[in-house]
Amino acid sequence: MAPRAGSPRPAVSRPPKRPDQTERLIRAIDVIADRLGPEGRPDAPDISTRELQALRILGWAQQLRMSDLATAMKVPLSTATRIVDRLTRKGVVERDGGTDRRTVHVRFSAHGHKLGRCLMDWRRGTAEALLKRLPVRERRALLVALEQMTVSDQQQE
Repeated sequence: MAPRAGSPRPAVSRPPKRPDQTERLIRAIDVIADRLGPEGRPDAPDISTRELQALRILGWAQQLRMSDLATAMKVPLSTATRIVDRLTRKGVVERDGGTDRRTVHVRFSAHGHKLGRCLMDWRRGTAEALLKRLPVRERRALLVALEQMTVSDQQQE
């Protein structure tokens, strides 16, 4: 029996669309970032993801001007200043120099060095646990692929 003119077509059952590779990559990165980010984790230090980003960058440089930190974080200077303000209140970093907060240098405090080691140990342990879920061959392939992606990203900047 043919459907009458003007009547709705019968619903066609289609299999759900599989996410494409880009969507799968984004989902995986989000999950890994959530696991490696300390926010809301009872077993992690009280540091936000943005604060962690600033600490990672500062750890590579040991000491930075506020403007250089903002550039490396890809945030406005005012945002970097607020992040450093919070880290200063927590006793993690110290400012070195004059009264203009934009031109002073920022470095780890003694407490910040200890916290930095604690954070890196915590992140390393979390990353190791994630990697151990994969067979050795897949783990190696993943790391090679991620290194290729990040090297090409750094070259484009």
